[in-house]
Amino acid sequence: MTIEVLLPKGPTAHLTMRPDDRVSVAVDYFNEHKRGLIVVVEEAGAGPGKIVGVVSVADIIRALGRLGTATLNTPVRQIMSGDVATCTIHDSLEAAFTIMHDRHVLHVPVLDDDGALRGVLNMWDVLRAQLDQARLDTEQLRNYFLKMGGRY
Repeated sequence: MTIEVLLPKGPTAHLTMRPDDRVSVAVDYFNEHKRGLIVVVEEAGAGPGKIVGVVSVADIIRALGRLGTATLNTPVRQIMSGDVATCTIHDSLEAAFTIMHDRHVLHVPVLDDDGALRGVLNMWDVLRAQLDQARLDTEQLRNYFLKMGGRY
């Protein structure tokens, strides 16, 4: 199964913010959308914006520990995580899980063939899909054994 089947269809602008946006904008986003990651993009004219970082709730908490309430007026670029791990819509769930595991992250931006953001995949999406697949495999094996006259 590829990552593309897990992503909702439609626009992704609500998943992004600009590096100069204030952290308070990110906090409002997290409160409104109940998501765990915002992708930070530079404007790129007519094409997809270049991903320059990501902001998670954990990034904000770490910044609060360093800067206190001044964090809310700080530009996102000062607290975001750089060196962003990404997947493509054609990657397998196993590949996404490996990236998340190896990089110790719970969310991964997903890009299309043109490098445009198609969504954000989280660990729970991957685990739920793998569990669903395991249940399907189990059911298929059960049906196979029953057809063969066996008992399980």
